[in-house]
Order: sequence, then C-alpha cells, then structure tokens
Amino acid sequence: MTTRARDHRFVPFLALSVVTALWGSTFVLSKDLLERHDPLTVLSVRFVIAAFCLWAVRPAALRGLPRRTWWTAMVLGAVYGSAQIPQYYGLQMTTASTSGLLIGSYVIFTPAVAWLLWRVRSSPRTLTGVGLAALGLTTFSLQDARIGPGELLALGAAVLYAVHIVSMGRWSTPGQTWAMTTIQMMTISVVVSVPALVRGPQVPGWGTDWLLIGYLALISGALAIGVQTWAQTRIPAAHAAIIMAAEPIWAAGLAVLILGDLLTWRMVFGGAMLLAANALVATGDRREAVVVSAPDALSTGWCEDEEEPEVEEPAGEETPAVGRVDSAGDPDRVS
Repeated sequence: MTTRARDHRFVPFLALSVVTALWGSTFVLSKDLLERHDPLTVLSVRFVIAAFCLWAVRPAALRGLPRRTWWTAMVLGAVYGSAQIPQYYGLQMTTASTSGLLIGSYVIFTPAVAWLLWRVRSSPRTLTGVGLAALGLTTFSLQDARIGPGELLALGAAVLYAVHIVSMGRWSTPGQTWAMTTIQMMTISVVVSVPALVRGPQVPGWGTDWLLIGYLALISGALAIGVQTWAQTRIPAAHAAIIMAAEPIWAAGLAVLILGDLLTWRMVFGGAMLLAANALVATGDRREAVVVSAPDALSTGWCEDEEEPEVEEPAGEETPAVGRVDSAGDPDRVS
C-alpha cells in the first residue's frame, strides 16, 4: 500500500476514533442533565437544534435528492431516535459507566440483526464472541442477582443501534453525507419531540444546561453522526466496529473520573470481556460478508444528483446480479 493510500485510510480512522470519544462523553454529560430535566425534554431540544443548524447552513443540500435518499435517511433517523429514548430513560436508572458498557454491546447484537434482516450467516468465531459478551454483561450488569429496568432499557437501545449501524453500512453513499445527516436529524427530532409534546414541553432554564445541550446537539449529535455516515463509506465494517467498540470504555472512564462512579472488579472484568468479544467479532473472517444478489430498492447505491440510468443488456446474454457487499457481515457503533 502506498503512503498516499495509507494517508487516505488514516483520516477516516482518526475521525471515527474522535467521534467514539465524543459518544462516550455523552453518557457523563447526559447523566448530569437528567438529574434536572426529563429525558424527552433533553432529547427534543437537542435534536431540534441539530436539525435546524444543519439545514440552515446548507439548505440546498436537500434539493433534488432521489426519493431513495429521503427514505433511507428517514428510516435511519427513525431507528436512531427510537434508540435514544430507552437509552436516556435507562440512564436515569443506572450509572453512566454501566449504561455505556451495555450500550456498547451493539457490536455483539450486530450479527443477529444482520442475519434477521439480510440472512448473513455468522461464523463460529462470531458465536464465540457472543458467548464472551454474555459472560461480560452478566458479570457487571447483575446487581443483587437481578437485571434492573435501567439495564434492560440500555440493552434494548443497543439492539436498535445495531440495526442503525448495519443499515448505515448498506445505505450510506459518498457525496450525500450532509443531506443524509440533515434528514436523519430532522427525523430524530420528530421521533423524540412528538412524545415530548404529548407529555408536556419543558424548557431548560439554566445557562449551563443550554451549553451542555448545545454540545450534545452540535458536537456529539450532528457532527458525530455526520462523520459516522461519511466514515462508513470509506472504512471496512470490521475496522469501524473495532474503533467504535471503545465507546463504553470512554463512558466508563469518564464516569469514574468526573462523576465519581465506583470502579469495581465487576466493571473491570465485565468491560474486559465485552471488549474481547467486540474485538473477536469485529476481526472475524471477512468471508462472512456476502454479496446480495437481489438488493432491495433502498439498499442499492446511487449518485447524488440523479438516478442511475438503466443499461440495456445484450439479448441472450445473462449478466450476473451485482450487489453491495453487506457490511453487516463484518459487524460495525455508532454509539
């Protein structure tokens, strides 16, 4: 590999690493906000700000988009928004470090999600990783021999994040990062704002709280998801998964340093097992990835400004079906 090629690969690796650290910080900051505000209030204000800012900076990015871009971005946003709600409510009921470690288990759920959605088979190596993850989760999640509601909500959010990561790997397209991120932010804001309005809107009143929400909206929200969308068009899914597997470590480390969470042997052992499982699954045999012979209308690639033209095939000559290599075969987030 040439030096130029290495440089091109290093940039998205570094960018996704920074985003992973940003995602880890959200557990600590959100935990502080949730001491004073309802989760739906924080989420709705956060994503409305993110969506408005992205649209205001580049409103022309949404003009002339293919219908498939709108649909795929809206589906991605709906899934991500649906994951944020149980994550934030679960964060109210457990520590930031435990929530971060459980959310990080999305890497382990990815093989199951990939099989359920697109019938991608997992290797024995992947199943071994699932076993390690189960051991780690059992170790640090059990409190008084039971799993609490906060832990269950975090695990539910992790499953939804796995769906988001798998789908992002199939649908993200070079050249459409800003548009897809903006549409995702708009959709997320609708998903979290509707129940917030039904519950009754609450406006944060503290100046510091607005600064924290601004950080969550613009830095760890719009910027982070935009970088993820961009990076997953350039980084192999297995490598992206290894990078994003560090998210719970950032969350737990910051929670111990800033919030004073107790560093226990269960957290250390469980976190180590989870990271070992993440690494094992993410570095699995790339031959697990399959070529989709008949991709659905939403999973095919397209150019930014116009639909791909149909090409007439010579009569009597059969052309093999071409599909995108399913990134879910090599588990990917997120966060």
